[in-house]
Amino acid sequence: MRENYLASTSGEDPFADPPAADSSLFVPIGMVTERTGVLTEEEAAQAEGAPLLPVYETGRLRQGTLDPADAAYDSLADFCYGDGLVEVRLPWQLLNFYSPAGAQVHADYYQHYGVEPLRIESIYLGVGLGETAEEISMSAYKLETWQQPTYRERLKAAYWMLQESWGGGDAD
Repeated sequence: MRENYLASTSGEDPFADPPAADSSLFVPIGMVTERTGVLTEEEAAQAEGAPLLPVYETGRLRQGTLDPADAAYDSLADFCYGDGLVEVRLPWQLLNFYSPAGAQVHADYYQHYGVEPLRIESIYLGVGLGETAEEISMSAYKLETWQQPTYRERLKAAYWMLQESWGGGDAD
């Protein structure tokens, strides 16, 4: 989004003021959620510092459980936690993976103009609570490559309603 819409969402010019290659600043990734046309100069001037286009932060995690029998079920959930348990589900692209099956991430954009894959052995994970200045300890998680992903199929609750409505037969 940065190169295409930054001027229209924040008023900044991404080409006149690129981020520093060694910056420790975390910059959230945003996605424009609605684009109905090009803003006129008058519309941009009237915004006066307000976001000009609606932006969704793609890294914002959604709490819920993936268990359809649970009251907190949310098929879009990214994380849940309980007694001694934290479960997180993140899209590979949010972690900057080029090819999850090959354990490859996008190489440094500043060293390689454009997209280049970089093979890695592991990623590091850490958990922190709230805003803190304390260092978060990280642990390595070894990546495994695959040729064919594993998956598990299940029928959603709506299947049975549709089957009854359409007068269909068995799922098997």
